[in-house]
Amino acid sequence: FLFLIRLGMGDDQLSQAQQTEYKEVFAHFDKDNTGKLSKKDLGMLLLAMGEETEPGTMMTGDSIDFNTFLQIRQDKWAKEQSGEEVKAAFQVFDANGTGMISAEDLKRIMTTMGTEQLTPQEADQMVKDAGGGNISYNDFVDKMKRKT
Repeated sequence: FLFLIRLGMGDDQLSQAQQTEYKEVFAHFDKDNTGKLSKKDLGMLLLAMGEETEPGTMMTGDSIDFNTFLQIRQDKWAKEQSGEEVKAAFQVFDANGTGMISAEDLKRIMTTMGTEQLTPQEADQMVKDAGGGNISYNDFVDKMKRKT
């Protein structure tokens, strides 16, 4: 959740630099130079990237080639850039289904949950940028997208 907030939402296509970086990482784990990764090697790659994705969910067979891997990364990037994952995360904390979350709840979440916790000052600034009070998560995501 917080990773997605810190993420610069904007372009929904991977940049050339991102594609090159994925190619280099993939090649690093492709020890046999086959152009494919086994489930085990893909798991190590994902772990190195800090992802908790189960490798088997990305594979249809015994291995994955780079183009398939890159397409999966592209799809994930586009989904993240759309803000849908942020909205889904907000909905978890919207017990009443109002489309709103209190500023206090948002600050608590941003400073205590996830792998990239914000400092209280960073959380205060995000809440201020979002307008304070009760925050519409659709408006919050839209504002975050415009800031990038």
